[in-house]
Amino acid sequence: QAATVIGLIGLVVAIAFTVFVARSLVRPVAELTRLAKEAQSGNLDVTVPVRGRDEIGQLSEAFNAMISSLKAREREQAALEERLRHAQTMEAVGTLARGIAHDFNNILATVKGAVHIMEKRFSDDPFLMRYTGKIHTSLGRAKELITGLITFSRAQEMHPGPLDLNEL
Repeated sequence: QAATVIGLIGLVVAIAFTVFVARSLVRPVAELTRLAKEAQSGNLDVTVPVRGRDEIGQLSEAFNAMISSLKAREREQAALEERLRHAQTMEAVGTLARGIAHDFNNILATVKGAVHIMEKRFSDDPFLMRYTGKIHTSLGRAKELITGLITFSRAQEMHPGPLDLNEL
């Protein structure tokens, strides 16, 4: 009978040890594994509960730190992708501006040539000469606009103002 009692006590201790191991090791590892698979599938909104300071607790903290780092990298990547899209858009706008500027410059050259012919042919008519002067003024403004477009298309900074050519 004493052997039976000792056997039953041993069985109870074995069952208690099994329950203890299951609660303190197997379940947390299974939960960590499940959450790791969720994170692997793209769900970074997972957090492992930290229970204690043992190895499982440290592993849980490390997992949570890894998820936090992945979220930060994901945000950084999204910001970089947005900057890249903006840069590509600006490059396309610059290319368009450059094309428009060159085409517009060709049109202005034709107008300037026609005005020059008018000035030579009708130089004795002050009425026409007054208007050719206004056309030249407008052509000068248009040329400044074209220069601005070309400068923009090359993504150069504009610094309008006096410039010392000797220093340059």
